Amino acid sequence: MIVQAGGSDDMIAVAAEFAEVIFCAPLTIEQARTFYGRIKGEMDKHGRAPEEMKIMPGLSAIVGRSETEANEKYEYLQSLIHPVVAREILSMVLGNIDLTRYDFDAPLPEDLPLSNASRSTFENVRDMARKEKLSMRQVAMRVAGARAKSVIRGTPQQIADHMEEWFGKDGCDGFNIMPPYLPAGSTISSSWWCRSCDAAACSAASMKAVRCASISASSGR
Repeated sequence: MIVQAGGSDDMIAVAAEFAEVIFCAPLTIEQARTFYGRIKGEMDKHGRAPEEMKIMPGLSAIVGRSETEANEKYEYLQSLIHPVVAREILSMVLGNIDLTRYDFDAPLPEDLPLSNASRSTFENVRDMARKEKLSMRQVAMRVAGARAKSVIRGTPQQIADHMEEWFGKDGCDGFNIMPPYLPAGSTISSSWWCRSCDAAACSAASMKAVRCASISASSGR
């Protein structure tokens, strides 16, 4: 199996011709649908059908018995991240850019240099910072927990609904599950998602997506 990550023009061209699985990092459903449509559209140039490739964005889920409990878990996990460590992680996901010369509590600079790292991750993080008017500190803390991948927190039902929306609106073919902590995080996420799908009587497409995600999480793959 050929698995690829990256969203630059060159990487998309290579993926459209050869890749069977794509790992990516959209932070919103709009970003996910744009990436999905673009890369699936490129496959036709190489005589490949869209179903020959599975696009799987990273997803970190904070599960709670209630939305309040999930938010409390998230805030606790965030409190364990030292701001300096968060800044270094932000530096890494942006392409190992030196961020120490910038004001940590000012907006994310507009003139950050590009590197050979993932262009799509850089653009997704930058767009999030602009849209929500976040300071560099806020961006760093947001990014640090899941290394710039999408984070969802809520009840099993809310998480299943989130996954079904992305799957049903052509934002992905499945998910690359990233437990927020190990080893217990993967077991909790897997069992709660499965129970949620049983209780919610999700559509066949949603069941398939969530079941694949749950298997991936529980196996540690």
